[in-house]
Amino acid sequence: EDIKKYRKLHLWWDVTLGEAFNHVARIYPQKIVVVDDTCKITYAEMAELVNRLALVFIELGLKPGDVILIQVSNVLEFCAIYQALQKIGVIPVMGVPRHAEKEMEHFGQITNAVGWIGPASYRKIDYLPMLQNLRKRLSSLKHIIILDAAGQSEKPGFESYQKILAQVKTGKHASS
Repeated sequence: EDIKKYRKLHLWWDVTLGEAFNHVARIYPQKIVVVDDTCKITYAEMAELVNRLALVFIELGLKPGDVILIQVSNVLEFCAIYQALQKIGVIPVMGVPRHAEKEMEHFGQITNAVGWIGPASYRKIDYLPMLQNLRKRLSSLKHIIILDAAGQSEKPGFESYQKILAQVKTGKHASS
């Protein structure tokens, strides 16, 4: 009954978040959708980034129903990653940047997460020791994607978001 009421008020759409985003991007391609400390991006630019990033995630082996832990603050990368994962049916589990190893391990255990995406560090928190421990304790964890990987992605088991993003921008990603 509530659904009928909300549909009548045009507050309930029978579309996915990805479909809703694509609809708005087609209507307002030049409108700014995200502003963070480093840039502004339009709906058209975000839609292109999301589509290419979704393809890269598929090439990495992510598939519908997989779970990815995301530990990213409110920045452009979060928006693109979240929309790309939604587009391909991967379930994002959001951890706040201050979550420690105990919380992230718990999330990983109860969801059988296949990956983690976040920065190498956030303020005074160094995630790299946590990630090395999670890799040992969570057998399902196959992908660790580091956002600000200044050399960190060269360590075994880490992937650089910046390298993925560069491949996304050129459309030249080959799965590893």
